Amino acid sequence: MGRPKVVSDKEIKDALIASGGVLALAVKEIKKATGKDVSRPALAQRCNRTAALQEHRQQAKEEVLDYAEHGLFAAVKAKAPWAIKYTLSRLGKERGYTTTFKVDAHVQSDGKMVIMLPDNNRDKPNG
Repeated sequence: MGRPKVVSDKEIKDALIASGGVLALAVKEIKKATGKDVSRPALAQRCNRTAALQEHRQQAKEEVLDYAEHGLFAAVKAKAPWAIKYTLSRLGKERGYTTTFKVDAHVQSDGKMVIMLPDNNRDKPNG
């Protein structure tokens, strides 16, 4: 006879959904909802060997991405400069919106490579 499951697949599924698929948070959700203790490694092992739990975890992560994209879309619509710049740099590449850096490098006689990065005044004090 096999050992009974301490935490049911449904309890894990509910915790994965509530935690966005983040296992450390799912452990806390299980404790809060059921009073049962499960370690993160044990939860990871259980999820990895159960196809249905893998799918629920992936769906939870996809939902988090959907919310993030929605927030980004709202920020772009509100004309937040950071959101516009981020969106163009990530989604606008095929339209020519890219960030490029000029890097100068040379190999010294001892085999060491020296890379010169552009100065963007990051080391200067404010003010």
